[in-house]
Amino acid sequence: MAPESVISKNLLGEVYLSQKKMKLAMKAFRLAESQKPEWNIPYRNLASVYLMQKDTESAINVLIRGKKASNSNQILSYNLANLYTQIGKPDSAIKEFEEILSVNPESSTAINNLAMMLVSYRKDQESINKAVALVEKFKQSNNPNYLDTLGWVLVKGDKSRSAVNYLKKAAKQVPNSGLIQYHLGTALFNSGDILNAKQALQKAIKSKVRFKGIDDAEVILNKITTQKS
Repeated sequence: MAPESVISKNLLGEVYLSQKKMKLAMKAFRLAESQKPEWNIPYRNLASVYLMQKDTESAINVLIRGKKASNSNQILSYNLANLYTQIGKPDSAIKEFEEILSVNPESSTAINNLAMMLVSYRKDQESINKAVALVEKFKQSNNPNYLDTLGWVLVKGDKSRSAVNYLKKAAKQVPNSGLIQYHLGTALFNSGDILNAKQALQKAIKSKVRFKGIDDAEVILNKITTQKS
């Protein structure tokens, strides 16, 4: 636990941050960091200051510095991986998730994120095979996010028929998820179940929340419509 004075400085920085007093917030977080460099929270907060100022490079440097000082704190690793993903550096994000798993190989969150990154940003068979192996443990899961990842990884591994049941379970729990409906529709289309594929893809496109893959969903739906006309 951080000493009280360090907690107070970090709390003061959070107050300044909420008031958008960036310079004062930065000063408070840096003081907290200097007093207890192994504590992860000031680094996260300082990175937030930089991100609010659209200074992504400085935010990354802070998180990297924090990782080194805190003996690769897992929270900072997740923050860094997610930031790399957001700014379009998937290889760096993949490296972070792989590092997390090397320390904590049973982390379902890291497995889920890494597997999805591998099939979303890499096309080589080795990466696909690795993703398929990673999500094997999700076959016994009831978590819709993990079931969705499992199903989508199987689709990307040319195992769409195997993916359908897992994606149906995920869609049953979260019926309004456009992303899951898109994944299910794709798996059904690849499996030759055109009618149900059409229904799932229509649900996906009608979703109020845009998702990664909506353009692909429209392409597949257009193929179905063209084939039937």
